[in-house]
Amino acid sequence: MLNPTRSLLCGFALLTAAFSATAQSPSIVPVPRSAVSKPGTLQIKDGAVIAYSAKDSAAKFDAEYLASLVQRTRGIRLMPQAVASTATSHAAIALARPSITTASWATEFYELTVSASQINIIAGDDAGLFYGTVSLWQLLTADEAASGPAILHAVDINDAPQLRWRGIMLDSARHMQPIEFIYNLVDWMALEKLNTLHWHLTDDQGWRLEIKRYPKLTQVGGFRTLYSPTGSLGGAAGITQQSLHYGGFYTQQQVRELVAYAAKRNITIVP
Repeated sequence: MLNPTRSLLCGFALLTAAFSATAQSPSIVPVPRSAVSKPGTLQIKDGAVIAYSAKDSAAKFDAEYLASLVQRTRGIRLMPQAVASTATSHAAIALARPSITTASWATEFYELTVSASQINIIAGDDAGLFYGTVSLWQLLTADEAASGPAILHAVDINDAPQLRWRGIMLDSARHMQPIEFIYNLVDWMALEKLNTLHWHLTDDQGWRLEIKRYPKLTQVGGFRTLYSPTGSLGGAAGITQQSLHYGGFYTQQQVRELVAYAAKRNITIVP
């Protein structure tokens, strides 16, 4: 669903990236809490393996998600691979859990280590592991004009969000967006490590959520009359106006699928 040509969302991404591109910190959005540079570099090229535990379904999704992102944005194919243990894996990239979970492994916390031989991402919860893979994608595409193999400088990164609620409010009650637009918004939220979509679905301008027991909520309440010279949302003064029956709603199935899609990316939808 990711569409980097969306000008508004691209502008948002570029704006936030500008704040993170400092000489002292890697090109990660938001700037990580701790990033310590080390000597050495590592090349990630076509065919590099992303190892994850065969028993870890969240890590499997993250590995496939990272591979998809990198192929679309850098043009190299990373190979997700289930293994019995990431501790003994010689893969270029390894997604793992801590051997002992303690209080130091806070919610959404991750460690991202780049050495001359391997990249390791370790997190105690699913959100942290996902954000670690997003940060790695940002490192792999820091030279955004480039394609093909990526050269990473060795670094130790420890990171966790400073705020628990990191959200966007989308107002679909006043003006309804196509469902594809919302999927695209969720994709961009995931890349910015935002975790809450406040979805404004009802107001006096429109009721957007299908309630099967009360069909008139959407049949009647989901639409309103707008006036313009052409029947569109724009117009000029002094011209005879035409009415436009404007509105719509999202079906329960559409909402269920969107909620599940967002949850995979560690985003909660709050209606």
